[in-house]
Amino acid sequence: MNITLNQNETTNANLKVVLQEADYAPKVDEKIKEYTKKAQIKGFRPGKVPAGLIRKMYGKSILAEEINGLLSKSVNDYIKENNIRILGEPLPDETKQNAIDWENQKEFEFDFELGILPDFELNLTDGETLDAYKIELDEETINQVHEHLQRQYGETANPETSEATDYLSGELRQVDGEFKTTTLLPINKIKKIRSSLSV
Repeated sequence: MNITLNQNETTNANLKVVLQEADYAPKVDEKIKEYTKKAQIKGFRPGKVPAGLIRKMYGKSILAEEINGLLSKSVNDYIKENNIRILGEPLPDETKQNAIDWENQKEFEFDFELGILPDFELNLTDGETLDAYKIELDEETINQVHEHLQRQYGETANPETSEATDYLSGELRQVDGEFKTTTLLPINKIKKIRSSLSV
């Protein structure tokens, strides 16, 4: 893995992350082994599904999931370890991101834009005061933030049965075209779509 920071301006910087196969392959292999133990596929006894079949069926989604997790952790760790004071969150630089070939690509390159907090001094003279504001949060807002953090940073699993709050992992393909992408869809949103279509 190679991470480089290029700061051309006082308040803006570019963070480039290059992932090699050795960075993510062990995690992908480990996840595929987990799938072979849990997957229930017609024609195979539980726990006896060949790893090659699992890789063919779920390999791209597993790869995308592991790379996304590794990328997020690497960027956050780099920012913390180098004590980079940023405003907000790192934003993917869409102008530099090439299409990803999940089938054949071994090296992955990602660019992020960072808003850098500039150095400043706050010179207060004797007698000056500052207003302090007390912010009160209602229970609903706290629960929403808590749920968002669980979804963003929680561990992924592949249970035998799903619940209304789970996400559905799959691949979207264009009917008459070459476009395809791996994505996660919230099951509760899918239900709403189905109910609206059946009306």
